[in-house]
Amino acid sequence: FRLYFILKCQAQINLNRVSGTSLNTIAWKTVEEELNNMQNFHVLKQKELKNQWDYMKKLFFMYLCLL
Repeated sequence: FRLYFILKCQAQINLNRVSGTSLNTIAWKTVEEELNNMQNFHVLKQKELKNQWDYMKKLFFMYLCLL
């Protein structure tokens, strides 16, 4: 799931759909629709995706501190 999540978010970043340190509303809606079309078992909401984004960002910064 995380690989697809990262790829979908990266595609939105490449389209300059960012707002500060996160994606903008249009980008979140697009990522949400694309991920929900890929999986049938659970419908993801924007808040869940944003929580995943924040969690992965936190892990990335912890990884950078270890280097």
